[in-house]
Amino acid sequence: LTNKEYDVLLMCQAFARHLLGEQLYEEATKALEKHRTLESSGKGFSSGNIASFMPGTIDYTPHEGCMRKLLQALDENLVCRVTYRGLGAKKAKKFNIMPLKMFSHHETVYLNARWANGEHNKKDPSRYDPLLAVHRIKGIELTDERFEYPKNYDFEKIYNMHFGIMSDEKFEVVAEFNEEAAAYVAERTWSPDQKITKHGSDGIRITFSASSEPELISWILSFGDKAKLIEPKELAKQVKAIAENVCRAY
Repeated sequence: LTNKEYDVLLMCQAFARHLLGEQLYEEATKALEKHRTLESSGKGFSSGNIASFMPGTIDYTPHEGCMRKLLQALDENLVCRVTYRGLGAKKAKKFNIMPLKMFSHHETVYLNARWANGEHNKKDPSRYDPLLAVHRIKGIELTDERFEYPKNYDFEKIYNMHFGIMSDEKFEVVAEFNEEAAAYVAERTWSPDQKITKHGSDGIRITFSASSEPELISWILSFGDKAKLIEPKELAKQVKAIAENVCRAY
């Protein structure tokens, strides 16, 4: 490794600390330290120069065993038997999946998969692919059954083409932001097709595509009175109703 490559790995390791758990993070640290002892020049910055902000993140230490099994299943195309308890579910369910991609989003690690052995078969199975939060997997067994990785699977087209991790029917969003919220929104990409124009003296209007109504509503509300949802009108009504309920709570 060159010094620049080593520095980049140090940065990746530090930024991903909260997604790895203690043991996986320690292994990454040891691997980098081994290289440092073999590198003669001693140049490059210390891991003490970079860090992760931890409050509000999930502790993945109890889930390291699950993540290791998932990595093996992803590498060997193994069908998994998982026990999963979804958010708000009263009890866990068991089912077989074909794991396709593990990824991070908003400080959380997810697994995108497809049903194995015809489980939960629908008219359009691709729309109902299971998306599992790794920390909600209560148990996982690797089977001896291997699957052929689907040639039509394209992670980028499923998740990186519009706003929202929940993949449903795509719809167009129009929203207005002002003051610091406008600057925050304008410096980020929310969907590849987004269009931003100036609105008023210190605001912007943004148009983009989304696929998750609940996520969009939460996102708009997170900006308080610095944001206004214009389209879809039906969702704008929902935002207004929620805002009124918040007022009543206070």
